[in-house]
Amino acid sequence: FDDIDMNKIDYDRLDLDHAGFGTDCHKIFENIKNPFDTDCRQLQETLKKILYAYMKKTYGDPLPMLIGIQQEILEKRLYHAAIAIADDSKGFECIETEWKLGGRQQNGIPFEGAVIRGTIDRIEVSRDKKTLRLIDFKTFSRKETPAKKHLHTN
Repeated sequence: FDDIDMNKIDYDRLDLDHAGFGTDCHKIFENIKNPFDTDCRQLQETLKKILYAYMKKTYGDPLPMLIGIQQEILEKRLYHAAIAIADDSKGFECIETEWKLGGRQQNGIPFEGAVIRGTIDRIEVSRDKKTLRLIDFKTFSRKETPAKKHLHTN
């Protein structure tokens, strides 16, 4: 797991806020480049190994108690995500992760008088099905709809 991009261990962090929890979940998926394993149990094990390596490298060993509890919650979410992902990933290959709309500067893409900004978590292609799919992992509660979470007026 050498490609986990972390500069230093955050020894001062006691727990993860809502944004930190989501960021960490995304970092786990970023480390699965190609392809998602279509064997559910194998994908669950892969996600678990990446999670433990990432958390240790990010927050130290041993983990602060609350972060350790949150790691268990993340592990359960990843376990259930693997069930949903494994069967759905057959025939797809990942071509990009964390792709920024409008390039590295995230200038966005102008469209009909608006500028669309954001990051696509994962882009996959199925050459057999002639299908391109854009995946946006959601880690927030169901209380917020995607529209409420992402649509902003300036």
